[in-house]
Amino acid sequence: MDEAAGRAELPALVLQPLVENAVRHGVELRHQGGDIFIRTRVLGSAGAQAEVLISNALADLVRPGQGMALANVEERLRVMHDVALVFDAGVVEAGAQARASLPMAVDSRLGELPRFWRVRFVVPLPRPGERGAMS
Repeated sequence: MDEAAGRAELPALVLQPLVENAVRHGVELRHQGGDIFIRTRVLGSAGAQAEVLISNALADLVRPGQGMALANVEERLRVMHDVALVFDAGVVEAGAQARASLPMAVDSRLGELPRFWRVRFVVPLPRPGERGAMS
């Protein structure tokens, strides 16, 4: 986590649905579990933009979603930052990711933020033929 990026303005709980997506459509469906990485950093030498990136490995199984969480997050960020926002989400070579680039605030209302979060989920899936296994 880049401490200087803590000056970026985000609506309350806007990252929660992105992390939930990473769990539900990625880590939860991997036989070996997985990691979710959250990174913040200031972009450019002028430091006028901050980037928030959430990424995870792809799932072993496919659980298609409807994109509602991503659309809601983008809409909430767009209301706050309009054309200054760059938001993208989808599958990349290393897995799935959601990224937002947004303007820095002149002064921070967020206070001190933790420098790094690491969340690890391991969810055993039933083997074929076991009770609860998908057919």
